[in-house]
Amino acid sequence: FTAAPVFCFGEGTPAARIDLAQFRDVTSKLVQALTLTLLAVTIVSIQVSLNLLGGERAIYWRESRHYSVWAYLLGKTAATLPLTLAYPFLFLLPFYQLFRPWATWQVYYGILVLVQFAGEGIGQLISLLATDSRQLAG
Repeated sequence: FTAAPVFCFGEGTPAARIDLAQFRDVTSKLVQALTLTLLAVTIVSIQVSLNLLGGERAIYWRESRHYSVWAYLLGKTAATLPLTLAYPFLFLLPFYQLFRPWATWQVYYGILVLVQFAGEGIGQLISLLATDSRQLAG
């Protein structure tokens, strides 16, 4: 999605200036939409993972002599991996058809999976730090 390098009506004409202004307007709206999309995916992923670790603190302490913290975290991450991959996929199916962004579908899916994973990490951290008030945090 780029502006045409040569215009049919000449570079210095008023029509060329109107065309470039419209292109800049579309580009700025596209950047705003992508920024808000990343923000929305992050907020949803934080909300989803708020009860993932903090809600099972008593279960972890009761059974912690059998496995380490890293094994527990790896197991919880592996258990939520299908949902981590499914949420961006389900979001991107209608979004990509309506929005028609520049890059390919796979590029946007990869970016949204990374954003989802990072947001889930933030949500897990909040769930561990805000022990009694997880609902107020989310």
